[in-house]
Amino acid sequence: EAGELEKEKEDEENKLQRAIRAIQEDALPPGQPAERDVTILSQRDMSDRLQKLFEDKKLAWLEGRENKWFGWTNVAEVVNGRSAMMGVGLGLFTEWATEVSMSKQIDTLLAIFSSPS
Repeated sequence: EAGELEKEKEDEENKLQRAIRAIQEDALPPGQPAERDVTILSQRDMSDRLQKLFEDKKLAWLEGRENKWFGWTNVAEVVNGRSAMMGVGLGLFTEWATEVSMSKQIDTLLAIFSSPS
């Protein structure tokens, strides 16, 4: 009753005082630099530096071994396999359209591009 109300008020006052002290004691940890004002120029400078960093990383990735087109690399193998399947598909389509077998198509192609003997 009367004592409980006073106790609740006292608890609320204590919480308020602790919160005020925490705000006043708010300080940066040791060794952390103080906050700076952020300007448009500093944001633009940071943006340019980040863009250059990501461009350099992307360029390094593109020039890396895993993206080479020649030699025994994954990209070369994928391109070679897709090209071969495209050739087979084109040969099958030509066989269907002209009724000339794929082996006969290859023989004709070799005859056209080989030197006469």
